[in-house]
Amino acid sequence: MQARDQSVRLIDFQSLSLFRIAFAGFLLGHFYFVDRVDYAVFYGESGLVPFATLVQEDFLGFSVIAPVLRASETIGLPTLLRVLLPLALVAFALGYRTRWANAVAYVFESYLHWRNPSVNSGAEVLAHLLLLWCLFLPLDRYWSIDAALDPRPRDRAFPLLPVLALRLQIASLYVFPALYKIASSAWIEGTAVQWSLADNIFGGRPAGLFLIAHAAPLLVVVNYATIALQLALPFLVYWPQHNDLTRGFALGAAVMMHMSFIFCMTIGPFPYVSLVALVPLVPDAWIAGVLRRRRVRLGGVVIFFEPGCGFCEKISLLLREFLLSPTSPVLPAEADGEALRLLRAHNSWVVRDAEGGLRLKSAGMAYLLRQNPLLAPFGWLLARWPADWLYDAIGARRKQLSLVTSVVLAVRTPPPIGRTANALCGALALLALAANVTDLRPPAFISSGPSPLRFTERTPVWLTLLAVDAQVWQRWPLFAPPPHWQRAYRITTTAADGARFDLMARLSDPWFRSTPEGRVVFSDARWLKYFTQFDVLGSGDWRAFGAYLCRVAQAVRPGTAAVASIELSSDTRPWDTTPADGMPPDQHRSFTCQN
Repeated sequence: MQARDQSVRLIDFQSLSLFRIAFAGFLLGHFYFVDRVDYAVFYGESGLVPFATLVQEDFLGFSVIAPVLRASETIGLPTLLRVLLPLALVAFALGYRTRWANAVAYVFESYLHWRNPSVNSGAEVLAHLLLLWCLFLPLDRYWSIDAALDPRPRDRAFPLLPVLALRLQIASLYVFPALYKIASSAWIEGTAVQWSLADNIFGGRPAGLFLIAHAAPLLVVVNYATIALQLALPFLVYWPQHNDLTRGFALGAAVMMHMSFIFCMTIGPFPYVSLVALVPLVPDAWIAGVLRRRRVRLGGVVIFFEPGCGFCEKISLLLREFLLSPTSPVLPAEADGEALRLLRAHNSWVVRDAEGGLRLKSAGMAYLLRQNPLLAPFGWLLARWPADWLYDAIGARRKQLSLVTSVVLAVRTPPPIGRTANALCGALALLALAANVTDLRPPAFISSGPSPLRFTERTPVWLTLLAVDAQVWQRWPLFAPPPHWQRAYRITTTAADGARFDLMARLSDPWFRSTPEGRVVFSDARWLKYFTQFDVLGSGDWRAFGAYLCRVAQAVRPGTAAVASIELSSDTRPWDTTPADGMPPDQHRSFTCQN
């Protein structure tokens, strides 16, 4: 019994539930603003990577994943994805059949993850991994439909191993990038941050350039502070003495670091998902402290529902979950004589407010809505324009609605994960850790100059294959070495009559543009990733990209002459007097268009 109590104390159920909401919000935003935009271009058959090209590429471990993708294409998963993925994420956010919603979202997100690996950044990799660990976690104990309809205690015991796996993942996100950095001469010499801010794709933003020009010594301090924070963060978060102080410092510093990425660099959605990943590290005691006064006040609010009305009881439980406090009583009206009299006289539920006043029909709903800061405006509107007619219309159909809610909103206790799932979670966590540890050897171009550390050989092939197939493969050499390039891209189209034009100048939404300051700005984080990965594209990728360029150019060509060919050039130079070691090779390719 002591071990069970200890496991409960070590699991922050409220922070995990808050993480579920924040993570679902991030994934919904990522789908709407990233995945949904130009979906056919990045994931469709007529886009950058036709399925036949994808399965022919020599991705390590792709032999197992390719048949799964092929089966997904056969059953029409890409068509279902654009409808079912956002629905699954909404259900995940609301905590409705949480683990099933998580699983559905994981399947669709995994499809996107593998359908075009060339556009995956650290954000997509981290989101994919977090969704995997979420499958094993108790994410539905608070602020969820499942919790509202669950009669068992919220703080009941749960296996600790999945929580440790999530914490290990978050720690890996900081510790392993730091280890890569201390094997890089630029980071050891203190110039890496300045170099990164000067890069005209990932950096080059006004805030970063201002710091380079006016606060160069500060950037040296930030350089070493970044390494120190990444190495120390897990230890500070779990330091046993004065933990509130050490954890608060670590989380505050990490938030500031990611916020600086947002304002000073262009690295896509990675800072946002990294901020979300910090939420599970917030102790429940902090959340309880912030909400203590609110919960004490709302503990006096009582919802009385019609006895024997299943629909009325379930809706009352849901309203308590999302608008009030877990300690707010939800009772049949027969528990209070005055509430029962009012219910019968007015055919209405009864809400007793924190001051002891009684509210009926839409006035009761308006009061409840005002208790949630996010929904308070709707409560304010409902108080000024009552909708008793709507309440009566719903109440007249409560018997029919009870039949629906008995199925859709069944009172149930979500089953805990079993021993097999618990063991699987532990095995996956160990496999992910092994892949990270054995991969700790910097590429040859990192070690130009003295470096105090040399790591072992890269991950054995068999371990890489196992980690990829198990969906836990990850590498975090984030900005080690730091990018410090000045890149330029140009795509020139030649028509059959000899006319030439810049393809980007003809597009209504060009994939990239160059600013007067020399910065290259991409319209989408995926285009940025794709263009900065030219050196790893295979021959099939280039053929598919050339065919796609021809189709796009044909659609926007001026005049009547058909497009004959397209020339793509990519030129890269070091910034200022920085070394050229590791510089991506220039690309100069020509594609003949078939008419």
